[in-house]
Amino acid sequence: MPKDAPHMPNVRDVLSGFLRDAQQARRVLMTSTSPEGPHQLRVALRKLRTALGIFAGDDPQARALRADARLLAQRIGELRDLDVVAVEMIGPERHANPADSGLWSLEVALSDARNAARKELREYLAHGEGGRVLDRWAALVQGDAAFLDRPAGAAADKALQRRIRKAGKLGRRFHKLNDEHRHEFRKEIKKLRYTLDCGAWESGGPARDKFRKRVKRLQDALGAMTDAVVAREVLGRLTADLPADAPARAAGRRLVKRLEKQARHDRKTVESLWQKVEETGLPA
Repeated sequence: MPKDAPHMPNVRDVLSGFLRDAQQARRVLMTSTSPEGPHQLRVALRKLRTALGIFAGDDPQARALRADARLLAQRIGELRDLDVVAVEMIGPERHANPADSGLWSLEVALSDARNAARKELREYLAHGEGGRVLDRWAALVQGDAAFLDRPAGAAADKALQRRIRKAGKLGRRFHKLNDEHRHEFRKEIKKLRYTLDCGAWESGGPARDKFRKRVKRLQDALGAMTDAVVAREVLGRLTADLPADAPARAAGRRLVKRLEKQARHDRKTVESLWQKVEETGLPA
């Protein structure tokens, strides 16, 4: 191989990189209240699961780790949902309407819920089963499983093509999908991005960058559509014991109604965004 040839990662490289991201995110989660800690740790766990699904086959250690990572990501998701509603939804609303007592009540309730969820998650990571997931991940990376030293690119390219085909069946008729299938499409788009990080299409050059940017725009649009669902569930739980005419309940209803209206508008753009993704040249 020429000295200036690009390094083509093997599977161990890919899993090691994701592990470093997870370890950094765990440190942030354990030492600060930044929403980036739980968010990035959950992303790293999802990337791990994607990579093991692509590369590990029926390896029993990898299969067990994949299941453990899924459970930990679910636990983190409880805090992540609270963070999203507090920081990305209620925060801007409070800034725009500082005198709204209902928004103030929601902000206080969310702060209490986030603190409790963060404390529980830290305990789970420090002393419970959650903390051992990263240890098992490190042990796998340092081990001698046969799949670890195989080149990542070819398998990831095949996985990328599979994801494109599966997502395409949903994306081309997105406006006709029910909530379950729209959620499935969103998961497929996330896996597309993660598959690129697993070494797919390393020789794609500018086309790969364009593909990633277009997938990111599509993912953002799908995420905005999910905001209404998340807000409805979180705010409904926080206000369940309040009187029907409580200001916090009224503020929550207004926010969810606005998000649902925006989601209906976003549905009209998702199919065109998916078409742009498909128009990007992909590895044959």
